[in-house]
Amino acid sequence: MRKLAVSILVALFCIPLFAGSIRYAYGNNISSDDFESLPLVGSIYTDDSDNVLAVRFVRDNIVAFDMLMTKGPYHIGSELSPRAAVTSVGLYGTPGFAYGAYSRTTALYPLSPLAVLGVKYRNGVSALALAGVKVHVCLADLWDASSTLIQNGKVVSWCAVGASLASSIDFACTYGVTFSHNIGIFRWEAGIADLEVLGQPGIFSFCLGMGVDI
Repeated sequence: MRKLAVSILVALFCIPLFAGSIRYAYGNNISSDDFESLPLVGSIYTDDSDNVLAVRFVRDNIVAFDMLMTKGPYHIGSELSPRAAVTSVGLYGTPGFAYGAYSRTTALYPLSPLAVLGVKYRNGVSALALAGVKVHVCLADLWDASSTLIQNGKVVSWCAVGASLASSIDFACTYGVTFSHNIGIFRWEAGIADLEVLGQPGIFSFCLGMGVDI
């Protein structure tokens, strides 16, 4: 029991010692230089305000972060705790087709693999099954404004290819770009999207979406 108690006390004192922390916070620029072991690009962390950050790049011993979901203020000295990759699911609709999408952050950040299942209801009804990639740009990397539309805003683009399934199986491709905004883990999006099915007119239209990032 005494050895166990000593081990627990050592662990409690050593964890803060070796944990990374926010060492620089100016405007929307967040970085650290006190990681004992440098993280990989795309690694996800939370701080003391429960903000969610992703490692944007590592240069020498400097770790720079993207602000994925801002829930509170950023403080110098705030401890950074590793967490699982961010999983995104969403539902999207246009006048010609609708789909559900799944993606997850990886070491290829800001690229994420994308899976799409949906239905086309203009020019005939068919099911859609596609896979591809999406990429985002955090607006906080471009502007230092404190507006939630900047700190929780992203421009997201994607492209996925696969099949349209009806009386026959045809090649299909979808791509588009949206503005994405988080309110906590919840997300809404607005933009444009296109769906191309081999041998049919393309469907290019306004797109609305909603989902969660967990």
